[in-house]
Formats: sequence, structure tokens, C-alpha cells
Amino acid sequence: MGLKLVRNKRIGRVLFLVEGDVDEPSLLKTIFRDVLGYGLIRYDKRDGSVSEYGRCDDPYSRVYVVTMPDSSIANIPVGEDYLDAVYKVLAGHGLSGMEMATYYLFDRDWRSNAAEAVLSKIGLLRNAYDNGHEMPGALLLSYPCLQAYYCQAHGLRAEFSESQDAKAFVNANRLRFLSDAETLNAANHMLACLANLRSKAFSLTDLDD
Repeated sequence: MGLKLVRNKRIGRVLFLVEGDVDEPSLLKTIFRDVLGYGLIRYDKRDGSVSEYGRCDDPYSRVYVVTMPDSSIANIPVGEDYLDAVYKVLAGHGLSGMEMATYYLFDRDWRSNAAEAVLSKIGLLRNAYDNGHEMPGALLLSYPCLQAYYCQAHGLRAEFSESQDAKAFVNANRLRFLSDAETLNAANHMLACLANLRSKAFSLTDLDD
């Protein structure tokens, strides 16, 4: 049984801390604002700008996207100082650390993110909510890179040796534009992949083979 889109469902406050200043914010804006209709607030820490997209007047359904200052998984800040700085900047847009889901969205990208660093951060960042015991935030890995999402959404199979080649393919074929059906296609494919992995003896280092 496949997934279906449910609009106007309250999702609370969701914070995405992303590695890129273009690709990740663009995809999240497409999914949450264009397809699902939620308001999205983006804070680009590199230039200090804050932008609002769509309707951001529902305090119970807001998506925040923050570009991280460093794209390396090894350099994700561990500790509450960085998150506190983000909360302070976006407090005027309804962001607080209370009852909020936090996700770090990064490419696996084995050339720039060693398996040891990824495993270390996964061990630290495994709970999206602040439970008072662990560092708030769950690490989400796009494998091998974010552009694979677009290929799966459009039902395309392609192989690339470098992430730059994948980006060029996505741009050349205008795959960034997603319909409702294509968004569901990507989500259903992801669930099928996760179900397949659960049935096997699998570890993160297998992704490097």
C-alpha cells in the first residue's frame, strides 16, 4: 500500500540544518511549500538573510531551513551553542527549541565524508527531539547525493562517478520540478529501499563498496 499526500495536517515546528546553500533548500522548499503547502522560513547563516516562502502564519506548522557554515559532516557543531544561536536569530519567526523536530540533512559523499566521521555523528545525532539527555537533532543522509532523489522521483536510473555529474544531469533534464505524483514516487521508493535494507545484514560502511 503506497503513501498518499495529506495536506493541512499540522506538523509542528520542523528545523532542517543543511549542508548546501542551493540544492537542499530548493528541494525542501519544493516538497514542503509547493507540494504540501506549508510555510517555509529560510535562514542563510552565510549572509544572515531570512526569507519567508508561502503562508507562515500557522504557528503549529512551520518548516525552517538553515544553511550550515560548513558542508563537512565531521564539522557539524556538537553542543547547544550553535542551536541556541539559530533559535535567537529566528525567535521572531516563531522558532524555539521547545517541542521542535530538528534534522541535519547531508550528502553521504564518501570523498569528503569519511565513514568514521559519519558513524561518529550518527551516534551523537539520533533523536530529532530534545529529550533532555541527548544532543537534539537526527542526522539524515542522502545517498550518494541529494540529486538521487530527483532521479528516483522521475523514475530514472542513472549512474555517476562524481556528485557534480549528478548535479549536471539533474539540471540539464530539468528534474528539479516535482509534481505530486513524482514526490510520492520518491517517497515510496525510499520506503522500499529501507525495507530492503532491514532484511539484510547491512552497515553504513557498505555504502562505500
